[in-house]
Amino acid sequence: MQSKTKCLFFLFILMLAFALNNQTVSYAKTDVIIFSESLNAEESAFDHKYGPPGYYGLAIDEEENLIFSNAPEGVAFIQRDNLSDQVVYRDEIGLQDVSVMNLEVDKDLKLLYVGSIQGVDVINYTLFPIQATPILQEVATNFILGDFIDIDPNTHFVWITTQSHGLFIYDPINQREVDTTGYDLPDPSVKMHTIEVNPTINRAFIGTDQGIYVIDTLTNSSHQWLTTNDGLPFNITKVIKAYPEIEKVFITTNEIVTTISGGLTVLFLNNDSLKTFTYISDPYNPRTIYDIVCDTQRNLGYFVSGPGFEAESGLMVFNLTDMTGVIKSMWGSFGDFGVTRVWGSPYLIEAMIAGIELDEITHEVILGSIQLIQKAYLELPATVTTENEWVDWEHSLSHNIASDVNYDPVDDMMYISTLLGLDRIDPTNNENVEHLVPVPGAGGSTAAEILSSARMIYHHHYEYDIIADSYIDMETMIPALDEYDYIKDISSSPNETLIYYSIGAENGGLGSNGSIVIYNRANYQYYVEDFGFDKTQLIVNCILQDPNREMLYVGTNTGLILYNLTSMSIYSIHGETENWEITTLEWINEQLWFGLETEPHLYTYVRIYDPILETITDFEHSSMMYPVVNDILFNQATNELFFTTNYGFHAYNISNEELKFFGEEDGLSTYILARMDYSTISNEIYIGSTLGGVNIFDPLYDDIPPQLFISGISTNDIVTGQISIQITSQDYSGINWVSATLNSSDNWNSNIRYLNFDFNSSEYSDGYYEFTIVATDFNGLTTDIVISFTISNVIINEFSKMLLVVVLSTVSIIILFRKRRN
Repeated sequence: MQSKTKCLFFLFILMLAFALNNQTVSYAKTDVIIFSESLNAEESAFDHKYGPPGYYGLAIDEEENLIFSNAPEGVAFIQRDNLSDQVVYRDEIGLQDVSVMNLEVDKDLKLLYVGSIQGVDVINYTLFPIQATPILQEVATNFILGDFIDIDPNTHFVWITTQSHGLFIYDPINQREVDTTGYDLPDPSVKMHTIEVNPTINRAFIGTDQGIYVIDTLTNSSHQWLTTNDGLPFNITKVIKAYPEIEKVFITTNEIVTTISGGLTVLFLNNDSLKTFTYISDPYNPRTIYDIVCDTQRNLGYFVSGPGFEAESGLMVFNLTDMTGVIKSMWGSFGDFGVTRVWGSPYLIEAMIAGIELDEITHEVILGSIQLIQKAYLELPATVTTENEWVDWEHSLSHNIASDVNYDPVDDMMYISTLLGLDRIDPTNNENVEHLVPVPGAGGSTAAEILSSARMIYHHHYEYDIIADSYIDMETMIPALDEYDYIKDISSSPNETLIYYSIGAENGGLGSNGSIVIYNRANYQYYVEDFGFDKTQLIVNCILQDPNREMLYVGTNTGLILYNLTSMSIYSIHGETENWEITTLEWINEQLWFGLETEPHLYTYVRIYDPILETITDFEHSSMMYPVVNDILFNQATNELFFTTNYGFHAYNISNEELKFFGEEDGLSTYILARMDYSTISNEIYIGSTLGGVNIFDPLYDDIPPQLFISGISTNDIVTGQISIQITSQDYSGINWVSATLNSSDNWNSNIRYLNFDFNSSEYSDGYYEFTIVATDFNGLTTDIVISFTISNVIINEFSKMLLVVVLSTVSIIILFRKRRN
């Protein structure tokens, strides 16, 4: 029995040695490596169509007969004696950004300075071809309307205020930054907004959040502050214009929270005193002043205003001697207030104006309004002659607020519903824009619905006939639209007979009451439904009819309402207790998909309602779509979902469950997006936005190669024995091929996203080796990496010898122990 035991023990030791000799003995680490980086950084998945920017950039050179203005994209060179003679320069001349915020001209050097949010370019406008050269790059300049560029006419130095890097001074003659060491400059934390440099009085005025910082430009080594303690209405300073020939500096300020203007403040240089003029009557607030210019020869001052809280807007003219009002524009005014109101002829003086320049030869003022350039000349006492011209109108949208997009598959046209009109774009040649209904929308957005068979479009309050190219005001058919004015969305029944208006309450019902308005095109009747809710608070955001049953899905600010069209009554309400705010509805694969506003406790922004089971489930990836989903689009041909949100654009590949995000860094004009639609002729998605015009997305654009995840081996490993290598690749468009090649000879391949194989070093000689691992997606983009490692089989051999010594020693000890027992 003892002999058998010894024999079995010896065999066990030998088997253990044999097993261990064939097992993995490796210094290879188990690692995960991810490789993926964007290609084509200079290109983008997005093209754009913009509307008028508001013309807050204006400059003039009378000698060269040029007016400079920001265009919807880029900068416009306009002949001052013929406003229709325009040339627009975009990024082809090298502009850093086509969204221009500020323009300043050096008439002596013939240099135009073009300011955008992230930098400043300079153009010599007498040298052709026109070319822009950056002088300040990737620096946050200004985020509000303000002159953040000014020129010292003596030195020609360009002073630029920035939000992130303080004050920057550029020398155009030597083409270099001025060394400001020793300058007594404000700290960047004061948030500089505007700059005014005047060598006649040897002062530079810098408008900040904390008041006006005044530098003595003779020495640049001393300063003083002007704040509310000195007589400013508020510290936040937006506009400063100095006219030493009349011993006055004109200033505008505003309150930090309400942004209410402090009026027109004048610094009298003869005694350094401050006095403010408001030109108001109770209960109104002073105008929000965007720009000021003075004609000292005619003793007239001009300032322009845009929208303000309970404040007038438009043009105000005042006397430079005593600051009394001379005239103001009728459009935008609330009453006489002791100042004569003037309409202007033949065109009305614009009401929303952001910029003004003086033609020193003709003494006309150049006004930059929301949509156009306007010349105006005041013949005292109160006659104003005007001239109007759109800037790059044939290439731009009616407005940058493009809330709704509708594709017409019959004529392959894209219809854009903007704040100031309905536009049409041909997706096969989107250079030009047709302006179909040049009338305003309401509030901050508007909506539209296309009836492809009936050849009609309902845009805000208007019905546009595509065939007749004419439109009517629907208030003549639906008088209730006067009360229910704030249209959030328009939809239609599948047979195009019924039109559904989604109406939102505004200002507690003062601006609009909330309800749904149903209009029957067959009998011209309409019906208003408020569901028994408080219509002064109800906001109906969207309506969609079930294509299979007489049921309306109504998205409101208090939940999802199912409304029975047969009984004209509520069928059910979902989310009322949780106060769901439904923002969009979409019918996808016989289910209702809907987007929601922020839900701080659930973090779910897309949900799915099954009308058969009457159940609601969450879209598992919707937590990524913070903070609100504004539209959902399903492309059945590619099995993709697209989402517009208040923070970018998302694409979701249903087949491989990959989600892709696009932001401003990827080419979007803005993060805050609105509704969208898909063109089957150009295979592009047209995406509306709140202030960035239309973004045109190419779904086939791909600049991101596959990602690679590798475990089992990594660079500089020492490999001994057998190891298992796992390679996983992923990509939005899908993986076509994954391969691993050892020293350009042995290959392992897979036509799916996974590649797993065992590698045994004992089949190779000791030495240095390389694995080349390649992944290719269906768009032909590849990611390849090389992993270098060392094979050292001697470790296995040494281990075997050691194991043999251990076995022999153990056997010898057993035998010796046995003899001693005997």
